[in-house]
Amino acid sequence: MIEKYADSFADWLKKNLVVKLQAQIGYKLPSEVDSILDKLSTLGKSLKKRNTGGTIKPEHTLPEEYSPLIKRIIIHQRRLVASKLEEPMGKTFHPELIDNLEKELEPIKSIMDASWFQASPALRVPHLTEFLSVKFVEDMHKSDLKLEPRDYDEKFHILQTPSLFVKDLRYYREKCELRSNGLLVAYLDVDDFKSFNTRYTETKIDRDLLPRFMELMESHLYSHGFGYRYGGDEYIQLLPNFSLAMGVGFIKEFQAKLRMITYRGIAEKTTVSIGAVWIPHDCFLTEREIEDRANRAKNFAKKNGKNCIATYNGNYYNESELVIVK
Repeated sequence: MIEKYADSFADWLKKNLVVKLQAQIGYKLPSEVDSILDKLSTLGKSLKKRNTGGTIKPEHTLPEEYSPLIKRIIIHQRRLVASKLEEPMGKTFHPELIDNLEKELEPIKSIMDASWFQASPALRVPHLTEFLSVKFVEDMHKSDLKLEPRDYDEKFHILQTPSLFVKDLRYYREKCELRSNGLLVAYLDVDDFKSFNTRYTETKIDRDLLPRFMELMESHLYSHGFGYRYGGDEYIQLLPNFSLAMGVGFIKEFQAKLRMITYRGIAEKTTVSIGAVWIPHDCFLTEREIEDRANRAKNFAKKNGKNCIATYNGNYYNESELVIVK
């Protein structure tokens, strides 16, 4: 299985790095790129020798130095397979079909759950922008990277429509990846929103609370990122080129602003429970999975006191890694 994944990763690396680099500067590659290609070639030969004959002998044991490369290969393959599954997954609600699709990821998950995998660092793969001016790299990606026209939520016309979120996330994720940068996604839920509707009526909340709440969010995000209205009480923020520390600080500033504003005829303040997910440039999650992990972190924040921020203290976005940020 790893032999097959290694071949796939090698093809991807040559297509997306080597060929494009050679087309711009010639056929002499930087030493760090040559080094990765050499490691891939040696690993491929070792795996083919190991897998011939059906019997694994002691001399076929792979040296520990290959662990970072194999981890990088597995991370690449996991995102590739998960991305291909998203389209069919979005077309069915049938439990058996969903289970069958999810099983496609189980072989990769079994590797990622192994102790050696979690203990090993992933081999770093350079990006084109480390060797070429960003203008030339952007020109090569123009046909692939297009930001959709802005479309506001049809009810309030303040924040972006939710249908743009995944498209925007994919666009800015690729832009950030070109520069080896990450981004942050925050899922926000207005605390005790039903009690606001019950006490003041939905009409008054729609007229006097939500527009002011969303205008504050839009102004806070202006020139830094985007906000998307998912419902009366749920919102998502996309913050490109933010670290986790920067993103948490930025969200806390929004919480502080919420404590300062008042709403016409409404005595209570609004607070939000937030799930924040930092996505490094080499994250293995798909865009839909990022949205899901942010939602789970938000639910964790709501279960642990509300009016707080939850995030993942780890690299695998598991439930066990969720923590409250102080």
